[in-house]
Amino acid sequence: MKSPLLLTAALLIIGGTARAAPLTLTLGGVTGPLQIGMPAKLSVTATGDGGTTPAFTSSDPAAVAVAADGTLTVRHLSVRPITLSVTEAGVTSTLDVTTFGLDFAGGTVHTDAPLVATAFTFRFADAAENGVSADSTLSVTGPAGFNRDMPFAIAYSADLKKNATGTYSVLDLPALNGAYTATLTAGGVTYRAMAVIDSASVLPLATGADVTATTQDVTVTGTLPVGAASLYVRAAERTFGKYVAATDPDPVAVLPVTQKWDAPLPSGTYRLVLTTRTYSGVKDGVMPDQVNVSNTVLPRVRVH
Repeated sequence: MKSPLLLTAALLIIGGTARAAPLTLTLGGVTGPLQIGMPAKLSVTATGDGGTTPAFTSSDPAAVAVAADGTLTVRHLSVRPITLSVTEAGVTSTLDVTTFGLDFAGGTVHTDAPLVATAFTFRFADAAENGVSADSTLSVTGPAGFNRDMPFAIAYSADLKKNATGTYSVLDLPALNGAYTATLTAGGVTYRAMAVIDSASVLPLATGADVTATTQDVTVTGTLPVGAASLYVRAAERTFGKYVAATDPDPVAVLPVTQKWDAPLPSGTYRLVLTTRTYSGVKDGVMPDQVNVSNTVLPRVRVH
C-alpha cells in the first residue's frame, strides 16, 4: 500500500515527485482607518514556495508612504481609499486603507511687498469621516520667534467638512524656517499634526496672467506661475484686505478660465487681487507637505 500524501509548507509529494506548492500572500498588519502621524506597519503572511524579498508599494505615497520594510508614514487625508500592495515572485496581495485625523501644512505667502509671510492650511476628519461638529480652535506653536513667542490660534469652522481645506494667511508674520505643531480637539479627542516651513520656497506672482471682470464673473487668461494648482480672484473697494466679493478656488489645469463672483458685484472701481496656490481647496487631491500662496495685486479697474 502506498504511503499517504504528505503536504508541507513548500512541497506537495505526489507519486514520488516533489512539486512546488503555489505561493500565496496575505497583506495585513493594519486594520481600520489610519491616523495621520501615528505609527503603522504592514505584515505579510506567505505560504508555498518561490518567495524572495517582498516589494511594497502605495497607490498614493503623498498620502500614505510605505518603506521597504513595510513601515507606513501616514501623511495626509485622502478622499479615496489608498491601495497598499506587496509583490513577491510575481504574486501580489493588496489592502485598501483610508486615513483620518488632523491634516496640517505650512507655507509661504508671496505678495508685492518684500515680506514673505506665513500661510497655514488644514483639513480634518475623524475615524467615521466626520468633520468638527462645532466651531473649534486650532492652536499652532512654532520655532523661536514665531508670532513674537505669543500664543497663536485659528478659528476652525464647522462648515469645513472632510474634503474642504481651510487656509489662514498671516500677512504680518514673516515665514520662519522650522517645525510647527497644530492641535485641535474634536469629539473629546485631541489631535496633533506637524508641518515644516521652508521660507525660501515661494510661489511666484502671476505676472503672466490677465484678469477681466464684470459684475457677474471674472475671466483669467494668459499663464500662471509654475506650480499653481488653483486660483481665485478677490475684489476690494479701496484697501488691500477689505474685500467685497470673491470667486471659488477651483482646480486649474489651463487658462483661460471663468469664475463667478460669490455675489453680484455692484458697478464701480475695484482693486482686484489674483491669488494662486500650490494646492486645490476642493475635494480632489492630497494636500502637499508645504503649501505656498501668491497674491498678485492688479491695477484698479472699472467694473460694469
